[in-house]
Amino acid sequence: MTFLQGVVNLPADTPFNEAGFWEYTASSEEEAPSIPLSGARVLVVLAESGVPVTQAVTNDDGVFVARVPSGERYFLEVYVEHDLVALAFVEVGEEKHHDVGVVGDASTLLAIGKRRALAVPGAEEHLSEEVLKAWREDLLKHWRKGKSLVHFPPLKEVAKKHAVLSLDPLRLFTKVEHFFGEDGHYLVVLWEAQEEVETTLYLRPFRLPVFQKEGPLEGKTGRFVMPVEEFEGYLFFLEAKNKAHLLGRTPTYAVRAPFTPQIRDATLFGYQEGPVTVLRRETRGRRIIHFHSDRDGIIVLTLRGAQERGFAIEMEFDLTRKRIFPKCFMQEGFKHLTLAMYFSEDRSFFWGPVGRGVKVRDEEWEELLRLWRGETPEVSLKDHFVEVGFGFPFVEVIGFFRDQEFRLFANRYPEDGVLLLSCRRLNSLEVESTVYYRGRVRLWGEGVFEGCFLDVDFEGKFVEETEKEDEDASSFQSSVKGPVVLQAKFWVGQIRGFSPDTRKGQ
Repeated sequence: MTFLQGVVNLPADTPFNEAGFWEYTASSEEEAPSIPLSGARVLVVLAESGVPVTQAVTNDDGVFVARVPSGERYFLEVYVEHDLVALAFVEVGEEKHHDVGVVGDASTLLAIGKRRALAVPGAEEHLSEEVLKAWREDLLKHWRKGKSLVHFPPLKEVAKKHAVLSLDPLRLFTKVEHFFGEDGHYLVVLWEAQEEVETTLYLRPFRLPVFQKEGPLEGKTGRFVMPVEEFEGYLFFLEAKNKAHLLGRTPTYAVRAPFTPQIRDATLFGYQEGPVTVLRRETRGRRIIHFHSDRDGIIVLTLRGAQERGFAIEMEFDLTRKRIFPKCFMQEGFKHLTLAMYFSEDRSFFWGPVGRGVKVRDEEWEELLRLWRGETPEVSLKDHFVEVGFGFPFVEVIGFFRDQEFRLFANRYPEDGVLLLSCRRLNSLEVESTVYYRGRVRLWGEGVFEGCFLDVDFEGKFVEETEKEDEDASSFQSSVKGPVVLQAKFWVGQIRGFSPDTRKGQ
């Protein structure tokens, strides 16, 4: 297998770049400089058939990484939302890493020339300098208008004249289907032919350099069942031979085995900054907190002159241990994984003190304490100063590849709430307080993990040590940095019926 790595750069004055040209005013060039394109989808397809193999998402620096089988030729298609904005062509040898370089105007023009040569018999692959110069000027104008490349005339002409030579001139195959068994451990390939043939399956995992042979099977119909590994990618094609010894074959298909559905328990160790209190004010009225538990319920808080304070917390946990996640994360090249949680000050708050300014019915208070499975908070309303908190954190899983960060999973629109309890003993002079938190979030995959989801059911606690409190009670600052432990259950799954070929608007 080979890891492709490159960077996508587009002119700063194109609508596809969120960063505007004004951020690069230091440039003295008349032409807008090329800048990294972040958040773009890079789809890797087989050059001859156009079948998708894998995909990636560019990070903040416009860098992408994708694992592909060695010894093949690929087109890289760059999409912003559903608009095709750039192309590149790569021919991969047997190397472990392949530097794609910059995907931009030059790579797009060369890729169009390569597509022209593959699609139109007799077409020249190498274009003259005059043609490339004219095409580049047209391409820059095309980009400034924010148009998809499918409307770019040189590429549009190639699509119209698309005439890939048939791999099956006698049309021996009439039907080919493939799917994974219910447990995901087997790839099933079904085929039908118009006459009696001998059919052979050629299968290749991404990590192996050559195709493995299975068969042949004789008849007009047949079925191959091959064992596969969790989330491993595979290339395969069928080859048929009739009684006259004439051959035909299918295009090469690319598939990826699903995750094995199982819950993984883990104890995560990480680092936490905060909570940093950013606001303290009095509030009145009636509030309702929704929370998740084995028995979903609602806590009703009655607030009378209660203090409400906003806060911010950042926590990072190590996910690198293989018992926590499937080994497929390591196969994709991400040797180090981090789970990051960010409680923003505008969506997180504490209410307190409970028992005085905040009223909670006794039965609801007992239910609240029962939420914690691993370590039930030892909290007494008589002996502790207690605050109840709630927040909607942004959570993401970050993978590291060659010192670059890539977001693999995230709850892009935080809607899952996390319940928090902050308590401090009243009969102690210590200023330390313990904060318990409990929640459940669903993260959606990006790049190669698109179409997958990651459910995290967690609980934990950390100790806060007050460092400074201003004379003005409305402006309160506290912070702590140090280790934190998280008990979590992970469920990795996939959306049924999802296909990696999500190209739309073409």
